[in-house]
Amino acid sequence: MPVTPNALLEAAKVLGRGEAEVDRRNPASRTCYAAWHQCLPIGRSVGLSAQPGQGMHQQLIGTLTGNRDLTLKSLGYMLRQCRDLRVEADYEIETDFPPEDARTALEQCEKILNKAAAFLPAPEG
Repeated sequence: MPVTPNALLEAAKVLGRGEAEVDRRNPASRTCYAAWHQCLPIGRSVGLSAQPGQGMHQQLIGTLTGNRDLTLKSLGYMLRQCRDLRVEADYEIETDFPPEDARTALEQCEKILNKAAAFLPAPEG
């Protein structure tokens, strides 16, 4: 059975239960991908298409932040914040990743998943 953005969020919560710094960094990574996968179909529905020379994360963020719909625009800015936290958690390992950043990643992801759900078809079943 395929994994869902909500399943990624739940896994991030489990990964974040520990006390070590790595336990704070892991949720930032998982939540970023949960949010990205939730927003990807929305981006595609409003014109996202792959452009050479630019990463898909940046393209999706640009598509959403450039939209006239204020809710989509805000989703793009929220997604950018998630991506920035993921970059900090995954690539800036020589700096401290405080517990507040892990909480922010989890909270922001939940907000994105909830806000984006209004633009997605209802799940079957």
